[in-house]
Amino acid sequence: MLMKKDNEITLDLKINHSSTVPLNQQVKKIVKKEILKGRYQKGERLPSIKKLCRENLVSAITIEKAYRELLKEGFITRKKGDGYFVLEKCDNNRGALSYNI
Repeated sequence: MLMKKDNEITLDLKINHSSTVPLNQQVKKIVKKEILKGRYQKGERLPSIKKLCRENLVSAITIEKAYRELLKEGFITRKKGDGYFVLEKCDNNRGALSYNI
């Protein structure tokens, strides 16, 4: 679930720590869904790795892997020293078909 608080995006990932699905894959899927739903706008900054770790009780490596995969798939971009940003907003139909969520 995506929430904006004082112009800062927060993301409650609802991670299932007992699932057989790796945590980084769960994070990736949730963030990708939020992008495809249009809840993140093009150019909008994603929550920092540190912030997501703290709020969702996962390691930095977990978030980093998820963000790296989203980067490779063309959903986000990274600005060194500034964080990760949404690269492209996809509509539900095209995104669901193109990216198999």
